[in-house]
Amino acid sequence: MTTDVIEVVNNLGWEYGVGRNSAIIYAPSRQEADKFLDQSVEQLEKAATRLQGKIKIAWQGCRRPYTISASTEH
Repeated sequence: MTTDVIEVVNNLGWEYGVGRNSAIIYAPSRQEADKFLDQSVEQLEKAATRLQGKIKIAWQGCRRPYTISASTEH
């Protein structure tokens, strides 16, 4: 993930994990995940592009996390 996305997630007090070409952000609730996604979708797409992978946003009880893939725009 990019530094700005990590900074935002840290400021929110949320947990995250980073793998070789993916990352997962753990939101406290689906409502918080929705709000974060609405506000940060462009940053998340750019971060996924830099990772050359995907970023997932999950929350407690989540069965299907949101998945943000690398942007295809140049």
